[in-house]
Amino acid sequence: ALVSGHGRFRILGQTLDDAAGEAVDKVGRMLGFRYPGGPAISTAAETFHFSNKHSQLKFPRPMINSKDYNFSFSGLKTAVLYFIRDSDKTNPIQKLQSVIARAFQNAVVDVLVAKTIRAAQEFGVKTVTLGGGVAANKLLRQRLANELTQKLPRVPFITPELSMAGDNALMIAVAAYFCGKTKGLDNVQADA
Repeated sequence: ALVSGHGRFRILGQTLDDAAGEAVDKVGRMLGFRYPGGPAISTAAETFHFSNKHSQLKFPRPMINSKDYNFSFSGLKTAVLYFIRDSDKTNPIQKLQSVIARAFQNAVVDVLVAKTIRAAQEFGVKTVTLGGGVAANKLLRQRLANELTQKLPRVPFITPELSMAGDNALMIAVAAYFCGKTKGLDNVQADA
């Protein structure tokens, strides 16, 4: 979203099917992790060792080269599912968790970072902010910060503290506060 002020924004792109966080949770389940899948995938990816025979595993980067800013992660999720299904039956999923988690996380981060940087350049933004559930992903935070430093060094990068990153009540409360400020709390209605 291109934001010019509280309640003043333009949606540049959105998910066409599975959002990043939703795909992370579903892949986490495929790998045998509990909900939410993000922390477990991140931790498993960090334990990856290049000695694994699948160390060059690379999943597709969906829509990374599309001219729009939309996302689609259902195909990536399916690629992970097929890899698990077709993997060597002598390798239980527990032996492949770190390899799959690393390859999957890299694919998601590559897409999110590439599209964010491209949008920031095209629209000449003054600041880049990362929020939502995936804002807790360490690799995403690091890669986005590094890319911004290299390609847009004068653009500040703001992201919440890890304890505040994620889908939580505070995020909803802040949105409600600003919505209520502009509309009046009596006029705010839920739209599930």
